[in-house]
Amino acid sequence: MGDASARDSANPEVELPRGEAIRCTAAGAEISTFVVQTTRGFTGRGPTRTRTFVSDALVTVVMEDVLSKGERSLVREGREDDVQRIRHAVHDVLKPVWSAAVEQIVGRPVVAFLSAQHAEPDITIVNFVLGRPAR
Repeated sequence: MGDASARDSANPEVELPRGEAIRCTAAGAEISTFVVQTTRGFTGRGPTRTRTFVSDALVTVVMEDVLSKGERSLVREGREDDVQRIRHAVHDVLKPVWSAAVEQIVGRPVVAFLSAQHAEPDITIVNFVLGRPAR
């Protein structure tokens, strides 16, 4: 209970702090810029608003208004599952590029990557779980 962190017994490389404040930082701004630029470069359109929150264990990128005109049309026609599959494929391709940038910017290894897309409202969340710093 007095311990400042909880260890994941399945993966000793991950340390999950308790009660830690998540903050927007210069590193977060740099990550946001990189994610917007690479998303735009890959899909032809970047999000209109992006915020990145950095903690000791996690980097979370929240992007708004990400979907293309065609993807929004598919959602209106009830094809949200197709859009989810497309975006999942995009995230899979960008995962190593984004993860490498996050590692370089925060100086910690990325040990897990998770992403999700919500169509209405149009919000994407990308999470990078950080490992222990190199010794």
